[in-house]
Amino acid sequence: MIEPRIKRVLEKDFLKEIGEGHLKNAQITNQNLLQEEYYEELWLEECVFQNVSFTKIKSNEITCKDVLFQECDFTNFDFSNCYMERVEFKNCKLVGSNFSPSVLKNVSFLNSNLQYGNFSLAKLSNVSFKNSKMLECSFNECKFQKCAFQECSLEKVDFFDTSLKDIDLSTCDITGIRFTLHSLKGVILAREQCVILASVFGVYLKE
Repeated sequence: MIEPRIKRVLEKDFLKEIGEGHLKNAQITNQNLLQEEYYEELWLEECVFQNVSFTKIKSNEITCKDVLFQECDFTNFDFSNCYMERVEFKNCKLVGSNFSPSVLKNVSFLNSNLQYGNFSLAKLSNVSFKNSKMLECSFNECKFQKCAFQECSLEKVDFFDTSLKDIDLSTCDITGIRFTLHSLKGVILAREQCVILASVFGVYLKE
């Protein structure tokens, strides 16, 4: 995964600098918007956001290039139809966030809470999920290319009509995951996980 290319940033006030929805070379820290803000288009480029709440922000079209989000709150945020390239989410709250459908390239989610998130119909290329909570997320009809899941809780996650070929889930908790049969072709699992999947089909392995 290619990390965000952020050459320089200046400390700025989000509302004063966002203008028509475009923000570049900005560092935004410890801001919690108290009233709803709507932008027809939200374009963020070469920015760092730390401890910022986005729960009051709405936009029809979101583009993020070379952006780092740290300890930010995106609870129930609507990312639908967004485009992201070289973006990192670290220790962020994304419970109930909607990425359906979106395009994500070189995006990472680290130590973040994505429970009940929706990625259905999204196209994910070089996307990494690491040490994140993903209970009941939806990845239905997704397109994965060189994506990784490491030490994530994937309980009751939906992978209907999504190919998991060459996807390594061996370090994740896959209890109760839901899938179509062809989705599993080529998936990489640990031995004990095969026992979990076998029970889904009513097959029990004998010692």
